[in-house]
Amino acid sequence: MRFAPPILCLCLLPWTTALAQQPAAARPDSQLLVASDSTGTWQYPYQVPPERRQRVIAVLRAFRDSCPVQDLIRRLGAPARTEDLSKPTKPLSGFEDGFIMGARGKFSYRLVWFVNKLSRSPGITDAFLVAYVRPDGRTVRALRGYRLD
Repeated sequence: MRFAPPILCLCLLPWTTALAQQPAAARPDSQLLVASDSTGTWQYPYQVPPERRQRVIAVLRAFRDSCPVQDLIRRLGAPARTEDLSKPTKPLSGFEDGFIMGARGKFSYRLVWFVNKLSRSPGITDAFLVAYVRPDGRTVRALRGYRLD
C-alpha cells in the first residue's frame, strides 16, 4: 500500500480546513428559506396575467407527493410571501388558517403565490397557491390552491 508523500499531505491540509470552515451561505447546498413579504409594495387590486394564472394551476395539478422547494421556485418564480411558521403569521383565509393550525408542527415554512388580491387585508376573494415546506426546509410536502378556478 502506498501513501502520499508527507509534503503533499501538508499542502492539502490548509485547503481542506478552509473548505470545512466556509460559512453555510457560501456552500452550494445551502439554499435556506428566509421570511419575506413583497406584497407591501403592490398596487391594489393586484392580479397576475392569465398566462401566469394558468401556469400556477398547471403546477398545482401536476403536484403529486412532494418536490424540492427550489424546483417549485424555478417554475413559478419567487413567492410573494415566505413565512416562517415557527413565528406568528398573517392569516390568508379561514380555510387555510384552519389547515395550518392543525398541521403547524409538520411544516417549517409557507410560500405563497397570489393570483389576485383585492387589498392588503385577507379577503374571501383572494386567489393564491400555497406551498408548505417540511421541517428540513428543502422539500414541499403539501401544495394547496385557493380560489384558482
